[in-house]
Amino acid sequence: RSTQGFSFRIMKSSPNSRLISIGLGIDGDLGVFEFDRSTGRITNLLFRDWKPIQGHYYVGFSPNSELLYATTKNLLLQYDLTRGNQSAIKQSEFVVDSIPGTVPWHFDLQLAPNGKIYQLTNGSTSYLNSINCPDIYGSGCNYQTSTVFLKRPFSGNFFPTLNQTLYVNTHKLQAQSQGDTTLCKGDTTELT
Repeated sequence: RSTQGFSFRIMKSSPNSRLISIGLGIDGDLGVFEFDRSTGRITNLLFRDWKPIQGHYYVGFSPNSELLYATTKNLLLQYDLTRGNQSAIKQSEFVVDSIPGTVPWHFDLQLAPNGKIYQLTNGSTSYLNSINCPDIYGSGCNYQTSTVFLKRPFSGNFFPTLNQTLYVNTHKLQAQSQGDTTLCKGDTTELT
C-alpha cells in the first residue's frame, strides 16, 4: 500500500507465527505486532522504532523468534524482543554492522534452512553476507560479509518471499493445523 507520505516496504512473520514485523522504508517506521494465527488478526503493538533519515527497509527474525534484525541504509540492527516493553526493546538495539557513506545499502534478510540469516547489500552483488548464529544477542550473532559466492551477480534488493515458519526447526518441515486436528511427532498427513 502506498499513500502520500507513507510507503509500505516489507512485512515478515516470525518463525513461530506469533509476530509480524513491518518496515516502512523511507518513512523510517518499523513496527512489530502480535499476530493471532487462528484468526489472522494483527493485534498488540509490541515494539516501534523510527529512523526518519536512515529508514527501516528490510526485516528478519531469528529462528527462535526472539530477536529482530532490521536494515537501514547504512546499518544492520538487532533488537531483543524478549525485553518485555517498547522502551526496553529499543534500548536493546545493537548495531551488527555499519557501512560508512551513502552506498552500499543494507538490503533484504532471509532465514535459511541451515538456521543462518543471509543478507544482500548493494555493494556486493556477487556475494551474500551471513548472520551465522542469529539466535545469539550482540556480537555473538557472528555476522560475516561475503560468505556465499553467487555464480551470477544478483541485481535485486529482495530475496524471494518465503514462509518463515518452515524454518522453525532447521532441516524439518513444519506443519500448522487449524481447528480440532492435532499433529504429533510420527503422525502422517497430506499437504494440499
